[in-house]
Amino acid sequence: MSNFQISKLIFLSSDIVKLSNYQIFKLIFFSSDIVKLSNYQFFKLIFLSSDIFKFPNFQITFAPMKIICVGRNYAEHAKELNNALPTAPVLFMKPDSALLRKGEPFFHPNFSENIHYETEIVFKIKKLGRHIEAKFAHKYFAEFTVGIDFTARDLQDIQKSKGLPWEISKSFDNSAIVGDFLPLTNVDVHNISFHLLKNGVLVQKGNTANMIFPIEKVIEYSSQFFTLKIGDLFFTGTPEGVGKIKIGDRLEGFAEGIKVFDVMVK
Repeated sequence: MSNFQISKLIFLSSDIVKLSNYQIFKLIFFSSDIVKLSNYQFFKLIFLSSDIFKFPNFQITFAPMKIICVGRNYAEHAKELNNALPTAPVLFMKPDSALLRKGEPFFHPNFSENIHYETEIVFKIKKLGRHIEAKFAHKYFAEFTVGIDFTARDLQDIQKSKGLPWEISKSFDNSAIVGDFLPLTNVDVHNISFHLLKNGVLVQKGNTANMIFPIEKVIEYSSQFFTLKIGDLFFTGTPEGVGKIKIGDRLEGFAEGIKVFDVMVK
């Protein structure tokens, strides 16, 4: 691409891009990209994930995105894993390297023999914020989807039994499926239905009406500790029905009856 003006350019998947001789006003990277840019006027560049860059003669504002996850946010799921109900949101994080690239299969890792799917509603943050009150939280997101928080349950059980952090069971590479985002226009965030099919069979379903802590409370609580940035994702917890996957499985996620992802396990 060359000799033209770009007002907004968004990369949503891994791309190799060579751009020259044009003016850029806003450039946003949502995933790992190899980019070579030269001979242009630079106005605003926001990086939301790890990227390899070769850029001459300009300043970079680097703002990696993060995935904030909520554990035990559905009472029945907490019960099925014999966990006590929380009195405040239970938070953990995944790095941007946990994102499974769109269109890619999930490769079953060899360090676990018991990978579980955990189907969740995901919200995407649209503006910078800190110390956000619940009553204003709705201003910070406008899109939602369904995702999977893959969990190495055997590793998690070992870590928990030792009283150790369990990031290795939750935050490994490609452990987060994120579906296509849908607008929240005319959608009640407190009544979003979602479900997961495994090999065409319904294995998990839920509704945000059953969350212990609604998204507004989650944002209020988490923003006390972490600055929320554009592109950050909230995985809001999984209902009951989590289960094991195996090589050859097909996973299809639906939000409000709309399919938002279709992933094979290899």
